[in-house]
Amino acid sequence: MEMIERLVITYLANAVWMTSLIALAAILVAKLLRHSPSAYLHVLWVMALIFASLLPLTSLHNALRVDGGVLTDSVGNANTNSFLGGAGGSSQKFFSLTKLPRQRAVPFVPRLTHLLAVVYLVFFIYRGLSLCWAWHRMQMLVRGARCRSLPLHQAALEDYCSESRLERVSIESSNDFPSPVVVGIWRPRLILPEWFFSCASEEELLSTLCHELAHVRRHDFLLNLAYEILFLPISFHPAAMVIKSQIEQSRELACDEIAAGNLPTHGAYARALMSIAQTVAATSSASSSGRSRYALGLFVTDALEARIMNLLKKRNRTSKTWGRAQAAAASSLLAAACLMASAFSIQVAAAGNTAAELKQFAGTWEGKFRGKTFVSLKLAAKDGKIAGTVSRVRIEMGANGALTDASPVTGEDAIPDAALEGKVLHLNTKAKGHVSTIAGGSEESIQYDMRLSGTDQAELQIAGVSAGMPVPVPWKLERKSATDEHLLTVLSIAKGLSQL
Repeated sequence: MEMIERLVITYLANAVWMTSLIALAAILVAKLLRHSPSAYLHVLWVMALIFASLLPLTSLHNALRVDGGVLTDSVGNANTNSFLGGAGGSSQKFFSLTKLPRQRAVPFVPRLTHLLAVVYLVFFIYRGLSLCWAWHRMQMLVRGARCRSLPLHQAALEDYCSESRLERVSIESSNDFPSPVVVGIWRPRLILPEWFFSCASEEELLSTLCHELAHVRRHDFLLNLAYEILFLPISFHPAAMVIKSQIEQSRELACDEIAAGNLPTHGAYARALMSIAQTVAATSSASSSGRSRYALGLFVTDALEARIMNLLKKRNRTSKTWGRAQAAAASSLLAAACLMASAFSIQVAAAGNTAAELKQFAGTWEGKFRGKTFVSLKLAAKDGKIAGTVSRVRIEMGANGALTDASPVTGEDAIPDAALEGKVLHLNTKAKGHVSTIAGGSEESIQYDMRLSGTDQAELQIAGVSAGMPVPVPWKLERKSATDEHLLTVLSIAKGLSQL
């Protein structure tokens, strides 16, 4: 249960800021496509929705790996500690241990974490059930539709479907839909309100047919279902609502442009839209709103003014080749911004650790190689924190990451503060002064991950490696007993007195 809460809060925390950033980036990048066909703008906003929904999932992968004690394999630009390593034999190879930028760990109070996780899961389930109910409601309404024919335009409809390589679209009527809509994935159904067959003019009928068949040709019904599913986990976010509204608006603009291209003038199509909108407003009731959540029609969105302006504005469109180039550039910019954002994911950590949890790591720990101590950690817990020192080491590793040689180096590095995350203690060392290394250069800090494997046993693993370096095998540590430490202290004092 704790893992589920952690994953939920991690996704939620990253979705909050990532969705805002992606929406802002999409708004800025969309300006590059203001003179391009609306279909390109629609693709851009669909990309924004995909990134906003799926990008926070990358933080869950990192959370699982950290909790499982597995080393992260991301490499950042940072200073390095160089040590001699290799696979053995005559050829030696230098590897480097890098200080990696760890994902920011944000503390949450346990009760707050539990509350947020429960609220989000309840909201997610509620939204999911609402979608299922809307789908069921739409299917019930569609069953009530009955087949009708359009004698004046049946031949034109069949010709248009044939030219567009569409299956024959069935024409039906229903009083449950206030405006024309199209439903169905494999067998599209164009459902018109009853008043359409008695009140609509020839121009309105042709405009409606062209618009709805544009939805069919673009497979918008199926894609809209996919968008609804992607929107579900981030539907709480206002920025996600902006992205979804832009997807719907750009989709209608794209269909308007296709439909207007099949009519004599764009003005005729705009007049037909205005006339149909007036009739729909006069005949539809408030109770009928929202019935066609999944159905796609002339007035799924409320952006009628934007659609009319898009049709009537002067044709200052870019060429097809240049438009595609702009769309590719805009999509690349948006993708680059999203991928950069993924490098700064947030990891959820407990607000604080109890004294008992930290005390488990306190003491002097030693790691041995071939019976000789090569690394030593001294950790002390105080005031809800744990700190200490770690000795410097010189190591050689094989191709599988196992030690082939290890020996201590004079000096030690301070551990000003260690962070306990789950069952892993993250140790961030701080080098004291300038120390020359085997490979040359200055020695900087290293990160270790420490995990208890027994009462007085633990494993220590280097938490950052450079590209091309094998993942280091964890080093076995053993905690020295208080008696051993006391004996060593006495021997040290005795040795000092003898020298006097």
